Amino acid sequence: MLSTLANIGEFIGGIAVLVTIVYFAIQLRANLNANRAQALASWTAAAQSEKDSLFRDPVFSKLYLEVVIEGKEPQEEEAVRFYAYCIQLMNSWQLLHTQCKYGVVDTDFLDKTSIGYVGFVSSPVPKSWWGSTGYLMYDTEFVEYVNETLKQQPTDNSG
Repeated sequence: MLSTLANIGEFIGGIAVLVTIVYFAIQLRANLNANRAQALASWTAAAQSEKDSLFRDPVFSKLYLEVVIEGKEPQEEEAVRFYAYCIQLMNSWQLLHTQCKYGVVDTDFLDKTSIGYVGFVSSPVPKSWWGSTGYLMYDTEFVEYVNETLKQQPTDNSG
């Protein structure tokens, strides 16, 4: 009788362990999904922030068109604003790259989103900035990713 009770107890304990493992797996998956949603929200906020300059500031919008589309070199204060914009834009790309590196964002999403960044960085002035000093502000892995992506993807200089 005692061995039967022990066997029943062991069986119930085994079921309890399985239920606990399933529960933790469900919680882990929910946490991963929440982290992915938060990562996407943080990148979206960063990407929107970089675009706010274009939407809200007609002077900067004109500067952007002259520099990115027409290839005109920015002068003095314009250069400061434009290169600060380049840094902001590359920061949001690096954020997305880092999130992908840690498995929070899918590689496919990074690749599709990178097309817009490549279009910007491929235009003459941003390309010159990136090649001369811009790349120095970023970690080696991201710089290698950008340089490889620039080589592989067709460019559209509409930024």
